[in-house]
Amino acid sequence: MRASSGAALKESEVSRYARLLQECCSRRNVSEGRRLHDDLRRSGYGDSSYLRRCVVQMYAKCGCLADAKAAFDEIADKNDFVWNLMISGYARSGKNREALELFHKMDIPPNGFIFASALAACAGLGDLEQGREIHKRVLESRSIASDVVVQNSLVTMYARCGSVLEGIKIFDAMPRKNLVSWNAMISAFVQCDYPEQALELYHRMKRERLEPNGFVFASLLTACASLGNLQLGSSIHQRITSLGLQRDIVMENALINMYSKCGCMDEALEVFSGLATRDVFTWTSMIAGYAQLGFGSEAFAFYDRMRRDCVSPTSATFVALLSACSTLEQGKHLHEEVKAFGFESITVVETALMFMYSRCGSLEDAEFLFAKMQQKDYVSWSAMVTSHAQFGDPGKALTLFRQMILEGMQLSLPTFCSALQACSLKRDSRLSKTIRELIDWSGIDKMDSIRADLVSAYSKCGDMEEARKIFDRMESRDVLTWTVMIKGYAQQGDSKAALELFHRMKPEGVEPDSVTFSSVLQACSNLEDGREVHARILAAQGGKMSDFLGNGLINMYARCGSMRDARQIFESMDRSSRISWSAIMTLCARHGQHDDIIDTYRLMVNEGVVPDGVTLIAILNSCSHAGLTDEACHYFTWIISDFELPHLDEHYQCMVDLLCRAGRLDEAEELISMIDRPDVVTLNTMLAACKNQQDLHRGARTAAQMQSTESCAAPFVLLSQIYAGEHHNTPVPG
Repeated sequence: MRASSGAALKESEVSRYARLLQECCSRRNVSEGRRLHDDLRRSGYGDSSYLRRCVVQMYAKCGCLADAKAAFDEIADKNDFVWNLMISGYARSGKNREALELFHKMDIPPNGFIFASALAACAGLGDLEQGREIHKRVLESRSIASDVVVQNSLVTMYARCGSVLEGIKIFDAMPRKNLVSWNAMISAFVQCDYPEQALELYHRMKRERLEPNGFVFASLLTACASLGNLQLGSSIHQRITSLGLQRDIVMENALINMYSKCGCMDEALEVFSGLATRDVFTWTSMIAGYAQLGFGSEAFAFYDRMRRDCVSPTSATFVALLSACSTLEQGKHLHEEVKAFGFESITVVETALMFMYSRCGSLEDAEFLFAKMQQKDYVSWSAMVTSHAQFGDPGKALTLFRQMILEGMQLSLPTFCSALQACSLKRDSRLSKTIRELIDWSGIDKMDSIRADLVSAYSKCGDMEEARKIFDRMESRDVLTWTVMIKGYAQQGDSKAALELFHRMKPEGVEPDSVTFSSVLQACSNLEDGREVHARILAAQGGKMSDFLGNGLINMYARCGSMRDARQIFESMDRSSRISWSAIMTLCARHGQHDDIIDTYRLMVNEGVVPDGVTLIAILNSCSHAGLTDEACHYFTWIISDFELPHLDEHYQCMVDLLCRAGRLDEAEELISMIDRPDVVTLNTMLAACKNQQDLHRGARTAAQMQSTESCAAPFVLLSQIYAGEHHNTPVPG
């Protein structure tokens, strides 16, 4: 029944229309809402401003902001409720500029909810200046300034705008804090990369006998992931379970992210397998976890499963996958997918592509990407400096670094670090001193957080003396800084200094994490030190140990000559983990225990664990050292075909070496032809075998291929020796 046009609506009709419009809001039924709106327009609404506001609410809640704005503009006497409907609607939909434009057009004083929506819009834009201006207006009203909703919004706004200290100031001054307040502050610390402070706030909550909710727990798990704090992350997981909190996709993703960042992929997989629904963050966390641990085949297997599940990747997915590429062919194929999804021009993806090409031996492709960039910023310049410093020509890295200075480019800390690394490789002490002077001049080394990065840079360059000077000047040192120093000493072979620092950590109030333990295990050169560190690991991890640390212990015991202890560690680890099987098999291969490696492989397959590329390399190396060529060929063919492993260049290189040792040059040459870009070592192995076999023609072909790969005289020296041995008068090909 419709009201007659232009007549005032009866109170019962107003109530009925309001109820129907509210039902449309609840059900997000915009088509029915439009029909009711048309009905009301024909009736002229009578004189009901209330119904006009209901129409705005219906459209705003259904996400039809253009329709909501049109209905909003028709209202003459707008109250704070309808203003808030529009401003909050814009802010929730990410239309933050429109939200703030409307906020500044208000002709009535905003209430607390409207201020909260405007502050959310500032947070979305990262507009600190406008956020501060709105904060000033908040302070004009004592009641609004003390509103906990507004205070929480201020904390979030300052944090997301990069001024976490202003957020802390507001949080600490709040007379009463609700769970949203604690979550806002903890989330702020996590978002601004202050995970230690986030966890300290959690301990404050516990001291005040406050129980976090699911949102707080999800933020805390992210903090544990950033720090690699498996012990606390597992404890929080247990707490979530004991409280019976509803575990939604956000919390499950946080758990997967925490376990994968801590190197516990079995636990991450257990959470993943129990999920009914998975979003792109779920898949990306698994992919990034496997990529971080160097398990590229697993990372790509998860990507394939994700695509079959009709989930589209994000730029973060591709950044993780690009770090997992092991061959140039694989990287180029992934590059095509990046283009297909339109992510190629995103800076973080471009940088990941450059690093991928550099790492896979194609600096030409990296330089091509760099050259075609229309707008090169300091990030892209730094990427090329780093690529050349780590994978290419350190001299070119330093040339690019000088060019950055001449062109007035911003010099970030990573750029300085890469330039220092290049100086170390080039033994350019003069330029290294200049870079140190630039760092001092720039003033970037004044903060402890920056000094920590410089400690890392000098450690990577092998300049432990300079690293120690900066380390000793730091007022506060986090676990990462201690770990960098310990790892640097371990890599330089200074076990005494590494262990001395490790033993200083606890008295100075710093608890080692998984990466610290892994680094100090590398420094252990005798069983006494190794067993002491082993005991510390068990105490710190509560008897639970990740595959990451288990493998470190296996390697340590084997290096110290106790394969029995290494085997015991393996037996105590999760037998379903491919990582632990690969670790023990690699060590058997290094120690010449061929029978043990084959027995271990058979046991692995019998227990249902699928071998990977690392497994095959361990078997091939073992067969090579034992001189078992036919057995190696059997495993090479069988494992790749039966388990559908990707053909990696490393597998072919192992087989080429093995076949050359056996004098089977026909088969070796055939395998080389299957390698995408055979490296100099592989070709040199082939050429040396040709010399031993006095195979002139095959040697000439290999020398020519080697010359095209790397311009040098070495291949022709070997080739001339083949000619000399044959007393051949044919001129050496040039």
